[in-house]
Amino acid sequence: MGKKFKRVFGLGNQSSKMNKFYLHCSRQITDHYELIKNFFLVSFFMLLGKIIGGAKEVAVAWRYGVSPMVDIYVLIFNIINWPGVILGGVLMTAVIPLGAPLYRRSPQEGLLFFSEVFGWVLFWAIILLGGVYALLSFVIGHGFLGLDSMQARLADDMYVPLLSTLFFNCLIAFFSPLILIAGRHWNTLAEIIPSICIFLALIFSNIFFNPLLWGTVVGFFLQCIFLIFCLFSLDIPLRPSWAFSSPEWVNFSRVLFPLAAIQALTIFPGIIDQVWAARLETGSVSIFNYANRLFSLLSSFAMIVIARSMLPLLSMQARSSFVLRLTIQWMVIVFILGTLLGSLCALFLDDIVKIFFERGAFTVADTKYVGRVFFYSLWSIPFYFSFFLGLQLFFSTRRYCIIIFIYFIMILVKFVGNFFLIRIYAVSAFMLTSTLMYALGLILIIASLVTIRNGREEARLFWTENDRS
Repeated sequence: MGKKFKRVFGLGNQSSKMNKFYLHCSRQITDHYELIKNFFLVSFFMLLGKIIGGAKEVAVAWRYGVSPMVDIYVLIFNIINWPGVILGGVLMTAVIPLGAPLYRRSPQEGLLFFSEVFGWVLFWAIILLGGVYALLSFVIGHGFLGLDSMQARLADDMYVPLLSTLFFNCLIAFFSPLILIAGRHWNTLAEIIPSICIFLALIFSNIFFNPLLWGTVVGFFLQCIFLIFCLFSLDIPLRPSWAFSSPEWVNFSRVLFPLAAIQALTIFPGIIDQVWAARLETGSVSIFNYANRLFSLLSSFAMIVIARSMLPLLSMQARSSFVLRLTIQWMVIVFILGTLLGSLCALFLDDIVKIFFERGAFTVADTKYVGRVFFYSLWSIPFYFSFFLGLQLFFSTRRYCIIIFIYFIMILVKFVGNFFLIRIYAVSAFMLTSTLMYALGLILIIASLVTIRNGREEARLFWTENDRS
């Protein structure tokens, strides 16, 4: 490609200045080619993951329908893996920006930093295992989850085996950034392994005592093993160290706690809803989970597109006030698109639920109930799309305090809304309060952006502070 570019523009015998221009352009073309290739590769892996994940959810609905088994599985699994998801988000956000340039500059120093992070990930994985085990033993044994006797027995049988997935998720959270730093995207492909295992276990359910439980455990174990083999193939040694000798710990510590707080606050509303749903009638967690899966199917693609197309642009233009106007304009555009998407889904509401879930143990009555809950979730789509886009500007400028404040207010509204609306709308209340939560978050983001845009002094301070950081 470089030779072709040089021949077309006739830059072979020009001045050194022109040769530098040629080298710069050639490098830019190569970089863009790599970005495009990676984008389509990751998009393909994620699309494949969504298809297989959807097949897994269909198999769960076919095998169990709306049942206490799904209720308890979803509740316990999400409580157990809440810390693992937080750790994964922190490592993905912090290790890649710090580790990638360090590893390219000095592989030895990069491996030292990775070894020390690996050691402390193992340490905290063991601490989290003990803490979550003690927590679940206490809350299940004392009835704080509001489970009846049958649900409590199911929870007792499930939570100890599912604890292993927390350990595997902690390791996966560390392995994935290393693979990305090496320029590979096998971690995205590996994310489909648990869904495949659960799907196969449910299909061949006569072989497994509890296919949902053991399919999950085996799936996360195989995902972890797959990533270990990937690291060995990339010649990245796995030698844990429990020191703090790497100089990158200074930079790592600056973003560790803010990112951990943001990840925790992001996940916490879902935990609130599931714990609350467990105190309602049997099947409420299942209904909420099925409706939420459909909403996630719509929202996840938007999140991927927004994050991967807008975040790099916002990061590169972070020092320009132009980015404020650009962000607000696109927030309006995605709000309109989200409204159109939600309206289109509302027209075919029951058909969507029926196509995905109505077979086997999943009855017509279940379709009606899940469809009603899913209908209320559609209200939040335009607010969610615009909120997520606006949030990227604050991530690109590392304004973590603003993000934490916004999420804290949103969770407070979510909690209060659940308390008052759950008596009237039951499971649908969780979707209504999510709409209120994202609408308020959007208002807070817009207010911040408009304030920055309208005041030159505020804008100057905003970007100047980012430059210092």
